Amino acid sequence: MLITFLIISSLGFGAVQIFLSRSERGGLGLILPIISFVVATFFALGLTYWNPFGEFFDKWLKEFSTLFLLFNIPTAVLATVYIFFRLRIKKRRAIAKMNAQDL
Repeated sequence: MLITFLIISSLGFGAVQIFLSRSERGGLGLILPIISFVVATFFALGLTYWNPFGEFFDKWLKEFSTLFLLFNIPTAVLATVYIFFRLRIKKRRAIAKMNAQDL
């Protein structure tokens, strides 16, 4: 049940990201990656800050960096989708501009 929910929600976020990235206003496609980055940063800080054992700074830094990278995997995927579709739109506009100049 949980895996089904995660798969459906991931597909939904992917569809929303594709829709926003393909819109005429390019900044809309950055909404989900920015939200994902902020949430991942807060999660990584929260999980390492509220450590009841009080380990040394080097262990805290290792935990934080590991959690930060792990939680930002969705951010990287969303940003990759955004970049892919924006480059595709830019390429289409350049081709349309060349076709218009050829006429």
